[in-house]
Amino acid sequence: DELDERNKSLEDLSSYQQSFNSTSSAFLERLRGAAESRKREVTKARFSMERKEQILYEEKEDREVMPTLSEVTEEMVDEPIRTTTVTKTQVKPFKARPLPSSDTAFEPKLQLHSKSTST
Repeated sequence: DELDERNKSLEDLSSYQQSFNSTSSAFLERLRGAAESRKREVTKARFSMERKEQILYEEKEDREVMPTLSEVTEEMVDEPIRTTTVTKTQVKPFKARPLPSSDTAFEPKLQLHSKSTST
């Protein structure tokens, strides 16, 4: 009887140890998975922050290169006002031909325009 109890307690201990190992292995796998996903998220966030910093740096450089409003107005004041001479050309207004009436068939007509000279 004593031997059977010992064997039984060893079997219980062995089954408990196997159960503990499997649950601790599962727990470790969950921890590893969580660590991997956290690492991916941190890397993604770092790349995102680096990109945002790069954009801000480029915008800052652009602002430094661009002239300020006071510089632009000073340049405008310093420049002499240029007057442009416009040459007037004689332009004839466009006159459209009247549309053909809908009851007549389309027949191309030659229309000779005579220039009238009126002063």
